Amino acid sequence: MARVKITIMNFSTLVTTEDLRPVADALQQQVSGEFALAWGMDAELWVDPADYRGVTDPRVVADTGWTLALFDDHDALLGPSHPLNVTYAGSNGFHDSRSFGRPFGRVFIRKAIAAATPWSLTASHELLEMLANPWLNAGVRFGDYGTADGRLMIWREVCDPCGAAGYPIDGIMVADFVHPAWFENHWRWRERPFDQMRKMDLPLQLLPEGDIWVDRLTLGWTKVRNNAQLAAERALAHRTEDASAMGASTTSVVAVPVPTPPRAYEFEAKYRRKFAKKAKKK
Repeated sequence: MARVKITIMNFSTLVTTEDLRPVADALQQQVSGEFALAWGMDAELWVDPADYRGVTDPRVVADTGWTLALFDDHDALLGPSHPLNVTYAGSNGFHDSRSFGRPFGRVFIRKAIAAATPWSLTASHELLEMLANPWLNAGVRFGDYGTADGRLMIWREVCDPCGAAGYPIDGIMVADFVHPAWFENHWRWRERPFDQMRKMDLPLQLLPEGDIWVDRLTLGWTKVRNNAQLAAERALAHRTEDASAMGASTTSVVAVPVPTPPRAYEFEAKYRRKFAKKAKKK
């Protein structure tokens, strides 16, 4: 499989290169091991040895390609008042592709420490999500287009549903992540691994503190047969987006925990009865 190269840069005053190297080794093991096996995606991680502490000039990342950067409490290259820093003021990290024209992940060390979260877990979280959805344009329709589940579009963020769950690699905590089966509504109770730590029993299940972005689709599908029609559809989409910015009522994306499908309780009851009978026989 193809491997993208990702540069890890340290802008934080709270972490040294010596602190970073064992974390980078654990992240490499996770990406090239279980994540590559589950998702068919791999990356080569490279730790930039330069000292960027105190640097605020965005030109230092002009030629770094895909990047995972460590900061104290906000992206110092964008400035504290940048909309992205304002939006993610309460987060331990985030990733985007617009600010520097390519996939770029951030880890905020001070915020992770304040939240009693290992910063290595946040680094793993942002790295894996950057690999799974580098351009933030990937979503998955949860069911067949003719069904109720088919009207639910799930953002392909692979760590958010797992909350703060994680596991150690060589003593370094890394983030739990969902498997492709998590996005597929036809699997039943424990028929597939839905997350790496096997904590989930069904598709679209959220662990404690987990969440996911969903889009409730209502406009339906349109088959586009030529470039002119495609251009017209895109123009309509842009007009809809403009209207939304002015406060018009449109389909929205809401960050809320998605309830476990009703059939979960049916399968849970079934398996509990089954195991109870076995235990009674013993």
